[in-house]
Amino acid sequence: MSGYRSKSARQDASPTNLKNLLAGNTSLHALHRHAAEVFQLQNALWPYLPPSLRPHCKLANYRDSTLFMHADSPVWAAKARHASPQILHTARVRCKISVRKLVVRVRWTPQPATTIAVGKTLGKTASEHLEQAAEHCPDPDIAATLQRIARRKAGEI
Repeated sequence: MSGYRSKSARQDASPTNLKNLLAGNTSLHALHRHAAEVFQLQNALWPYLPPSLRPHCKLANYRDSTLFMHADSPVWAAKARHASPQILHTARVRCKISVRKLVVRVRWTPQPATTIAVGKTLGKTASEHLEQAAEHCPDPDIAATLQRIARRKAGEI
């Protein structure tokens, strides 16, 4: 019964609010504070970015006088690198941070699977081949399926 926990153990494992969790762990608190600072920096910097970059780039980190930015693709990364003097100047002047360098990386984002559109009708030749295959098929269920698909050429289904 390794997965069994007593009722009192389950009560002790109740959700903890974030404030209490952060107060008890200095490393986690520092990480949370840094993430909040990066988020605030992005919000302050983004209105001054070239409009074409805004939907394709995101500030990922700020560390050791370096801004780290993620871009959607190599094309947007190149455009962000090209705009780096403007981005760095804006960060220094508007956000009042000491920054010397901009590093832009391409972030990989999974693309949705592409679907192939299948037509509802078949060409004459394909339909004839399916009919021939159905005639010579020993399995009656498969033969019936092949015949049904072959009839799609005339839009009968």
